[in-house]
Amino acid sequence: MFVGNRTKYKNSLNFLKAYANSTKLKNDFNIVFFGGGNFSILENNDLLKLGIKLNNIFYEDGDDNKLKLYYENANVLIYPSLYEGFGSVPLEAMNYGCPVVSSNTSCLPEVQGDASLKFDPNSIDDIQHALEKVLYSQTLSKELISKGYKKIKKYSWSECARETAQLYNELT
Repeated sequence: MFVGNRTKYKNSLNFLKAYANSTKLKNDFNIVFFGGGNFSILENNDLLKLGIKLNNIFYEDGDDNKLKLYYENANVLIYPSLYEGFGSVPLEAMNYGCPVVSSNTSCLPEVQGDASLKFDPNSIDDIQHALEKVLYSQTLSKELISKGYKKIKKYSWSECARETAQLYNELT
């Protein structure tokens, strides 16, 4: 599952190349793109050039309830972004028990900690291997889900309020 827009820095093309390079992934898994608008002509051409069958790719759009269902039923969230200011999508996935495979750039390692499997977003092989590692290991997948549930507690609204109140008390 890939959530959000597919602009250049979101690196969806490298993800698709990694998927296309793996006969196992293509045979065993479909891709859901949630949000980000319909595929452009260029994106459809990329899919064809990569040999990805259009019946392996699904585009969905909808509200938070629909997104929640996708998170709960996805085998993995892929987050191949080249840079982010924070990157809340992986935390959303963790909140709903979806294991996360994410790039190792920008703030993402700090925000996600050990609750996701990281890869070099510029390496097609690295992306492919990370996906295969999580998708073909129930043990690793369950471990990431468990660590994800622990990680999101750090970003709860109650924790935010507690830290904000603590900061105000220190300043007064």
